Amino acid sequence: MANKLLLNNPHISGVIYKRMMFSEPNKKEAKEELKFLEFNFSEALERMKNRKKVARAGWNGAKSGRLDMFTKAQFRDKNSANTNPYLYMVVGDDRTPWHPSNLDFFADDWYEVE
Repeated sequence: MANKLLLNNPHISGVIYKRMMFSEPNKKEAKEELKFLEFNFSEALERMKNRKKVARAGWNGAKSGRLDMFTKAQFRDKNSANTNPYLYMVVGDDRTPWHPSNLDFFADDWYEVE
């Protein structure tokens, strides 16, 4: 019952919500309730273009509800040496350029990270 109240809370990101939901005993039911938070790569790319952070539930660290694993777009600014936008992944304190795999392109388990 408490988890259903979380559905209407705009301050809870997909990642935090997933962590709460998957800590419940009934993971199958929790997964079905989460479907509305997930989207495909096209939507993930649009969100990255709008300077949002996204991740996949299917990534190794993300399955455990890691909050410090996501991908984001970098755009040219006064501190950037690159002239074109690019994607990078953050895992903990590490940042590295990132290129989606074929599995990432076709996945429907993307979610936004706050």
